[in-house]
Amino acid sequence: MANDKRWFSTGWQGGGSVGGVDAEKHVLRDAVVVRPGEAFTHGLWVDREFGGQVVAAAGSGKFATSGIKARFGHPNMCSDALGTFLGRWKNLRQREDGFVIGDLYLSSTASDSPRGDLRKYIEEMAAQEPGHFGASIVFARDQQAEQLFMEANSNETDGFKSPDPANGANLPHARLSELHAADLVDEPAATDGMFSGAAGAALAAQVTEWLDLHPEVLKALTEEPVMADIVARYPDEIKPFLARYAAHATPVVADAEPDAKTSAMAAEIASRKEEIASLQTIQQASEAERDTLRANVDQLTGQLAGAQESVKALEGERDTLKAQIGQLEAERDAALARVAAVERGETPLSGASAPKDALTPWQKAQLAAKK
Repeated sequence: MANDKRWFSTGWQGGGSVGGVDAEKHVLRDAVVVRPGEAFTHGLWVDREFGGQVVAAAGSGKFATSGIKARFGHPNMCSDALGTFLGRWKNLRQREDGFVIGDLYLSSTASDSPRGDLRKYIEEMAAQEPGHFGASIVFARDQQAEQLFMEANSNETDGFKSPDPANGANLPHARLSELHAADLVDEPAATDGMFSGAAGAALAAQVTEWLDLHPEVLKALTEEPVMADIVARYPDEIKPFLARYAAHATPVVADAEPDAKTSAMAAEIASRKEEIASLQTIQQASEAERDTLRANVDQLTGQLAGAQESVKALEGERDTLKAQIGQLEAERDAALARVAAVERGETPLSGASAPKDALTPWQKAQLAAKK
């Protein structure tokens, strides 16, 4: 499944939070960019992993040096972007609660835009009315990763079951393919919010956010006869707006049957899952065989060590016996030499038969006493 290259937005997710306003450097410190929860615009669930993907994208490529652009509303949806640029988000990081925060460096061009001093207006709104301050990232979805996540958390009985306890509606978990911007937006239903104080400059952005939350209204405007009549009365204002909105909004298809490509992808995913399960079984069998072989090797190693000790003991006994044999052989050789000498007559058997000059003093004394 290819990634969806259309731009989506998380929409207004509740009152924003700003850690502080550095009026001298024109920086909004520790402002919430992404918060976990429902992205009302498209019925998606924003979780910690998605927030981590946003932080990773913000710290790589061109964003690592230039930062992420911020605009006044989502002008790319239904109105010109000219005059809406506010500045750049930098230093995005994720808190322990999963919220992604960053520092918004407001540009000097925002202080002299065609819509007035937006920089001063944003700084004052963030400082005095942080509840009306909100950010909405614009991104492309990684629908393949979303599908794999749903497959991994689905069963035949209950279907998809979100692992996030807060996602009681089991909304699909959003996954990021590409990050585009992080714009400042207002609550769609607000009548005294951030955009209302800008003399209607971002009315189109407000209407965009509201239509995102109520796609049935767009359907009624384009299909119902009464609404079509209203549109016919004001074609110059409404028709261009609806056309531009529809070109950028996500199509709403109720109870749509999966197309052939989606079915083929689902079949491929199922096949891959079976292949993975088969490989896991083979791996488990290989690991069991490996453990058995290791046990056998350990046993043989122990036996070898014992045999080596026995060999050393036997070698010691052998050396002792060799020494004893050598001594006995030496004694035997000496005795044989004496016997041979006697047989040759070279050595007398006693003092009586021996020459007198060969007798010892004691033998001579004995011989004399016998006489």
